[in-house]
Amino acid sequence: MLPSPYHFPTPFHSEASPPISRSLPRNSGLASHFRLPSVPAAGGADLLGYDLSPGYQPRVRTHSHSSGLRGASPRPHHHSNSSSNVDVRGVSPARHPRYKFFVGASWAAKPGNTDHTYPPNTPIGAWVLDTLRRHTFSSRRAKEPGEDFFFVQSLPYDAGTAVGIADGVGGWSNQGVDSAVFSQALMYYASKVYNGEIVTEAVLKGSSSRSRPKPKDVLKSAYDVTMTDSFVKAGSATTCLINFDAQTGMMYATNIGDTGFIIIRSGSIIYQSRAQFRGFNYPKQLLKNTTASRRSRNNSSDSPRDAESYEVQLREKDIIIAYTDGLVDNVYPEEILEICSVVLQEHRHDHDRPQTMSDRIVDYARQCMRSKTLLTPFERQAIKQGVAHKGGKIDDVTVVVTMVER
Repeated sequence: MLPSPYHFPTPFHSEASPPISRSLPRNSGLASHFRLPSVPAAGGADLLGYDLSPGYQPRVRTHSHSSGLRGASPRPHHHSNSSSNVDVRGVSPARHPRYKFFVGASWAAKPGNTDHTYPPNTPIGAWVLDTLRRHTFSSRRAKEPGEDFFFVQSLPYDAGTAVGIADGVGGWSNQGVDSAVFSQALMYYASKVYNGEIVTEAVLKGSSSRSRPKPKDVLKSAYDVTMTDSFVKAGSATTCLINFDAQTGMMYATNIGDTGFIIIRSGSIIYQSRAQFRGFNYPKQLLKNTTASRRSRNNSSDSPRDAESYEVQLREKDIIIAYTDGLVDNVYPEEILEICSVVLQEHRHDHDRPQTMSDRIVDYARQCMRSKTLLTPFERQAIKQGVAHKGGKIDDVTVVVTMVER
């Protein structure tokens, strides 16, 4: 029986979506040789194959501002963030691994939201730059992550792989606070907890093994240390931490706010993490306040104990996509599934697929967020709340894709 804070995820259930019509662009090449697996779309939408090659311009959703949309139930996803790429190949070669995890990451900052980081002469600043360098291919121009950040970390004793992703809440810029600093610090300290450089009481008490700490314990430890970092004056972030066990194939995850993950298995989305909100476009978030901001703002403080926790037995060929809300505010899960399906058809080598998937997902999200005619998940939520908004939501976007092999 699972410990009380954990539960097996229920099957993916998608609320009613607007009809999605797609036309294959001329000369796309897909119509003649490729057909996507049959996937039932939310609300009975008919999903057809479409060109997702680099440079493709999205023509995938018909826009409708009819009053009938007000009765639809939009997806509960919303918030921000970044773009470049990362490929970490076979990062957890256990002594006799039963499972291997191939990881790729991509990120892009929203326009004008660049050059956020710790000073490079500080440990965190050096780590941030090193992380971006290691995960940027020379074939692509390096991009800034904006207010998002992430990490990919091998666990000690070849126990597996951990990934983390965080979205710094941009509203702090109105108070002169760099929103990226909090998310970078949180990810830095989480990676150090995972690799054993930081050992806290939460990890010692909450985890059965220091080489396989539970994500919620890691999150609490990283948050506690971030709160004591004098360079982090204030800020907040949504976040998701995941670790993969190389021996058992178990996935352990935690998330707070609208940063989360999707699991794809055998051509279908089997689960999507639950987002937590306090109001429209107001996700739950880990927070550090200054004295002045405590007086001037009515901030509700969330803590790691408010995070959701998950345990999933993974299978070979499973695909796990961690994301910030810059993705799910602009792209529907069914579209993410289609992108992954196309990449699986195009690429034979497993170690190349996660990077290609993450690149294309981020590129497509950036195209969608710039559109004023696409009916996006964020617009649907705005309609439900009576808020005027058309098209995409400009934001940073970060995606980390993991594929499971045995």
